[in-house]
Amino acid sequence: HMAPGNLRGTLTPAGYEAVRVDLDDLAAMSGVVVIDARPAADFARAHLPGSISIELRDDFGVWAGWVFPEDSTVALVMNPDQSVEEAVRQLARIGLDQIAGVARWPKEAEAATESFRTVDVDEFAAAVVAGAQVLDARAPNEWDRGIVAGSTLAYVPDVVEETAADLDPDREVWVACASGYRASIAASFLERRGIEPVVLTPGGINGVLKTLANQGLTGWGT
Repeated sequence: HMAPGNLRGTLTPAGYEAVRVDLDDLAAMSGVVVIDARPAADFARAHLPGSISIELRDDFGVWAGWVFPEDSTVALVMNPDQSVEEAVRQLARIGLDQIAGVARWPKEAEAATESFRTVDVDEFAAAVVAGAQVLDARAPNEWDRGIVAGSTLAYVPDVVEETAADLDPDREVWVACASGYRASIAASFLERRGIEPVVLTPGGINGVLKTLANQGLTGWGT
């Protein structure tokens, strides 16, 4: 959608002032996509139900545009020290220029929100050996470099609309990518459908495979 968007000149005007709202305002909005742009670790600790974690960095807009339709109305959740201007600019460049509001995250909100567990590479490797169901959210070309045996392979955009058929929604899903960034996005969509995710962050599948190999458990990687 980028080419026609550029031809229409739909970039948000310079100096755009986002409407400031609070978390209660966001929870009451209907038909609005809530993107939580805080670091993935902050999102894991506490976040609004139904919100999606896409941490603000250089490819923030790319991922937002990949997982949401271009006609989406977006609201943002951000930490006080994050740049609203940067987030809005990246979203506009990908065609997401309908911004309903921006909420700064208050510490006192944490007790009334959802959360999910994050683990390190060693914990993830131990779970693999114990029989955890694993979702590998990396891109297909990354799977050629090695995968955890028995894991479900589903790139992040494929997790947006549906859960892979071979995942049991009544069990925890241990989610990983190469660094934790995409795993957090995928976990957000799983959680929104009532599935409990456990996310490897920071760290990735390659680290898990190396840990398993160092323990002499080479049969867990392919």
